[in-house]
Amino acid sequence: MAAAICFGASAVRADAAVQASNIKVNGETQTMTISSTDKEILVGFAAKGQKSGKTTFKVASWDVYEPESGTVTVDLSHLNSAKDNFVEVKDLEGNKTLIKIPAAAKKCIASYDASKDELGVKAGASKSAATAATSFEYRTAVGSWTDGETLTDGKTTAKFEKYQRQGATLYLRIPGEAASDGSAAAIEANSELTDVYEADDLTEDGKIATTYKSVSLPSKEVKLKIAKQAKSPKVAVNYVKAEVTIPANTEYRLYGDADFVKADGKTKITANASKLNVAVGDLLKKDANTNYSKGFIEVRTTANTSKKKAASKWAHIDLENPVEFSANELKAITADTSTTTTDPNCINALSGNDTDGWKSLTQTTPVKDDVGGTVKYGGCGVVNAKVTDGETAPKDLVTVKYGAVNKNSTGQVILENKGDTAYQVVVKESRTATISDSDKASMLKAGNGKTLTLKNLKTGQWIFIRKAGVQKEKKWVGVYKVMGVVDIPLEKKVEKKETPTT
Repeated sequence: MAAAICFGASAVRADAAVQASNIKVNGETQTMTISSTDKEILVGFAAKGQKSGKTTFKVASWDVYEPESGTVTVDLSHLNSAKDNFVEVKDLEGNKTLIKIPAAAKKCIASYDASKDELGVKAGASKSAATAATSFEYRTAVGSWTDGETLTDGKTTAKFEKYQRQGATLYLRIPGEAASDGSAAAIEANSELTDVYEADDLTEDGKIATTYKSVSLPSKEVKLKIAKQAKSPKVAVNYVKAEVTIPANTEYRLYGDADFVKADGKTKITANASKLNVAVGDLLKKDANTNYSKGFIEVRTTANTSKKKAASKWAHIDLENPVEFSANELKAITADTSTTTTDPNCINALSGNDTDGWKSLTQTTPVKDDVGGTVKYGGCGVVNAKVTDGETAPKDLVTVKYGAVNKNSTGQVILENKGDTAYQVVVKESRTATISDSDKASMLKAGNGKTLTLKNLKTGQWIFIRKAGVQKEKKWVGVYKVMGVVDIPLEKKVEKKETPTT
């Protein structure tokens, strides 16, 4: 459309004139709204210049708007917001209104400290002149702009952690201005810009009596890259020892609850500066006397504040507190010197009910002095113990028998596996002995028919058993429990005592 447009006098209506009060600008939405009952409104983007010592404005082309419901909306998003822009509005009477849209910040500088999830934004006419911004807005590569968010001293936190997981490229800018409620703001008289003219008419007729200014548009956007979190650290898990090795410079948190529900007081985050070997039982410690039966631990490399690097992804390790056999799974023979076996077919050789400290398997009274002979004794205790599947009709998984006996009254105990679980066995001198990693455990391998022969055992020693951990299958080791007391089957020769003659 030509730069100059004339309107016939018959088309003019005084009540249709466009006044400054009819024009509003919303910098956030980058639009100008004009209220008018005219049939047409002309809007042009003016170039500022100098001619014959006078400030001039020239519109190269005009856009014609036909108000709908008394309002037109002018798109301002194509303007370069880094410089001042000028918009001229004409109504059918020829009334002209010149509005200055002030330049937004030419430089928007964004920084991100991933270790704190802290965003810093500065803005200004140049990099050196940039100062702390008061607000910002952002978008993803394909997303829409967010609402403006407030900054305190040019900073804000807890905004971009969600993008750390996979990394992201974000775009930030200083928001355009608007009224306090976010609506379009009225234009104001611009006292800084006076004595200005239309470029093609430097006479008084071409003088623009009053100029106005509006709120500013959004600044130029700046790109901000959010780095992807590093991979989770490798956490060594020893299922055989029920131990987790937490690497140095990591932090871990424990979820200890039957349903793995995070709850106040049940999750803790602890950082360690050096490698840490922790027993599963200690990790799952609920209080001084009880443990969680299961849970999980999550471990990650700590954030690096000097490099502004975020913490790594979490490594997730399921935990199961080592458990001992239930009473239904392990039939143990735990008689000691003050009790007798519950098996009616075996009288404990250590019962102490005989003056010689032993009793026969086949008789309940000592051998009489005037009879003599060879008496078999022992052969009780652990031989009557077994591991079962714990069902109502139990299936034997481990059985025990005595083997060869040595001249020094030591002998063998043979355990036979009848299932597919491996077991560890330790022999101790006391029923209440503490078993530590320094105790050498013997392995009863998994598999029906596999046997373990314990040699050179003495009557009175105690056998402890637990399920073995299986590293490849991620099966946790169990807890040692008494299986039974050793009662080597022996023989004793009792000489017949002759009655002395008188």
